[in-house]
Amino acid sequence: MIFKYRFTHVRHSGKFVRYVKRHKYPRYIRKAVSRKKCLWQAHRKNPNDIELRCRYKVAHAECRKLVRELILTKEKEVIDAGNLGKFYRFVNNKMACNSRIGTLCDHGHKLVVNDKQKADLLNNFFASVGSDDDGNDIALDREVPDNVCLESVSFPPQVISRVILEIKPKTSSGPDGFPPILVKKVAFSLTFPRSEIASDPGNYRPIALTSVICKLMERVISAEILQYCKRYGLISEQQHRFLSKRSTVTNLLCDMIYLLIKHKYIQNHTRRTRIAGATRLNNSTNSHQS
Repeated sequence: MIFKYRFTHVRHSGKFVRYVKRHKYPRYIRKAVSRKKCLWQAHRKNPNDIELRCRYKVAHAECRKLVRELILTKEKEVIDAGNLGKFYRFVNNKMACNSRIGTLCDHGHKLVVNDKQKADLLNNFFASVGSDDDGNDIALDREVPDNVCLESVSFPPQVISRVILEIKPKTSSGPDGFPPILVKKVAFSLTFPRSEIASDPGNYRPIALTSVICKLMERVISAEILQYCKRYGLISEQQHRFLSKRSTVTNLLCDMIYLLIKHKYIQNHTRRTRIAGATRLNNSTNSHQS
């Protein structure tokens, strides 16, 4: 294959049109594939030509070898980078399914293939597992002094610019109609204005298309709240989720270090106990002999 395909939908003249994004291989692989294609066409015209058939097989094997070497090179780059986020993105891209949602099963185990019926089925499932807000606040014990509070969140231009540059340049827009890629392109003007089973609905999660401007405000507020919690020690050292530079990997490493230290402490304590017991026994023996 010369290209890897990913199907996407775009709005065109009020309708959704399906088109194909093509991710090209390097030039030397495209040349090898083109050479293999030419040999294949010549072989189809002359199927009895043994020489053409052998040349086509050699070209086919060469293409597979080049593609495999390219994949191994990319995987080695991910490993040598030492970037945990890059590793997870690589794995998620391999596991992600870029096609549309397949056939679902309703409660009566009937197949649902219509897009509207799929949307209604998923919406009913998400609504069933959710809970209604009763309007009452959650009673929590205060863990900081009474004179400490987070009264306001500031939105300086430097923070807004940094948050805008960190968003992913996607083309899907929210209710306001502004896609993230547009906001990223005009970041300077905004910051410094001069003016498991695929058929089971339970294996899906809802996606909310939020306004890009609201997302930027949420990031600033989240960073301010996180800094406030860290300053007054409201986050436990055992917290590894939803924190930067922490993940399940760091959690496992901390547990392993704790177990190793505990095991080493037990070994040292047992060794000291044996030495102390041997010393007392030796002293007792010497006193009886004297």
